[in-house]
Amino acid sequence: MMLSAVAVTFTVLTFTSAILCIAMLLAWMHFGRRPYALSWALAYGCGMLQWAINATGNMVFKGHPVPLVVASMLAITSSSLVLIGCRQRAGLPEHYGRLIASAGFTGALITSAYTLFPHYGLRVGVTNLYIAIMFLIAIKSLYPANRRPSPPEIGLLVMLTVFALFQILLTTLSLSSGPSGANGVAATVRTVMIIGVPPIVIGTGIAALFLLAGDLAESVRHLATRDSLTGVLNRRGLEQAATSALASARRRGRPLALVIGDIDRFKSINDRFGHLAGDQALAAFAAHVQGVVREEDMFARLGGDEFCIILVDATEKQAMATVERIRATLVGLELPEYPGLTLSASFGVTGFQPGDTCFSDMLRRADLALYDSKIGGRNRTTVAQPLVLAVAPTGTGG
Repeated sequence: MMLSAVAVTFTVLTFTSAILCIAMLLAWMHFGRRPYALSWALAYGCGMLQWAINATGNMVFKGHPVPLVVASMLAITSSSLVLIGCRQRAGLPEHYGRLIASAGFTGALITSAYTLFPHYGLRVGVTNLYIAIMFLIAIKSLYPANRRPSPPEIGLLVMLTVFALFQILLTTLSLSSGPSGANGVAATVRTVMIIGVPPIVIGTGIAALFLLAGDLAESVRHLATRDSLTGVLNRRGLEQAATSALASARRRGRPLALVIGDIDRFKSINDRFGHLAGDQALAAFAAHVQGVVREEDMFARLGGDEFCIILVDATEKQAMATVERIRATLVGLELPEYPGLTLSASFGVTGFQPGDTCFSDMLRRADLALYDSKIGGRNRTTVAQPLVLAVAPTGTGG
């Protein structure tokens, strides 16, 4: 009866791991070739081989150490790949050398427990302990350092935690079963594995797929709200962020400033140096501004050579100081590929006013201030006039 249950369990795990491997491999191939998707696909590929060899060893070569040693090596490799994938997603170094050394040492210990000094508890317990350690490190690596984890991240973190705790339980039971495993604890270990391993392996795989799907959705949102040339927010992304910023400023009674700026005589840059130079000028200008504004501020390209900055918790005076720092240091910015190309920019600044009902109210005032900077000679910053004067300029008739 136990052999039948073991066979069914290994069969389910083999086919489930194969399906998860294929799903993650397809995600890697068609959705940006993210390295961690490939690492997790390889992890489940190793898992598929591990369970297939385990089944063969238990049903065909029962008692022979070779398939069991190979299966243990695959389990070590699989858990190492899970950790590698988590570190890749977090942008952390993989430390392949350390992993190879620790996996090699663990593999040698397990092989010795199968051959040189047979010890059931040690060979099973060491494998489970290695997996638990890998998953605990993976949890630490995957948990974001500077923000709250997203729901898909929480799902995978929970499953990795459950998996690690389950492996610790198996380690404790295995080590207490003794050298021969004949004290009845070994049977308990097999029963716990039959009951617990399939749902945990499947649950972890599904959680990883949900995380991949969440990352894909985030990439789509990123593409929809980011300017492809400069990497900053586009107008759509800025309007979404600005709506939230204005609501927060109104609710908390905190200041908020908005700046519009554009590159002086940008058309002449395109005409004289070519459109590629114009693109590089836009990218250089965006990078320059990003190096000055704070992380909590919002910076966007509205279109053409026009950019917008929203400074959180900043008065007009503070915004003016920031913009003047941007403008003054921009003069020394050079594009090495285009000798003789120099950049300057003009800006318009406005602060949040009680009568502002939407983002366009502030945008209109800042745009008028930018217009004043342009007609005043360019390469300067102008603070918007009071709200009552913030109307569109009209012709003077003649």
